[in-house]
Amino acid sequence: MLQVPGKQMRPKLIHGFNYWLKVPTDEGTEVKDIVQEFHNSSPLDTDIAAYFEENMD
Repeated sequence: MLQVPGKQMRPKLIHGFNYWLKVPTDEGTEVKDIVQEFHNSSPLDTDIAAYFEENMD
């Protein structure tokens, strides 16, 4: 998943908000990292839920 480049809209949007709100660079980087982790875990969460739904019998 991390190997396929996308439009990178999330980091650009976060960077824009951080600039607008004058968030320090190190804190802005931390926010980007956390959002990326949530985004990357979302498909895994969906897969786990689907597995349990299929195997509830």
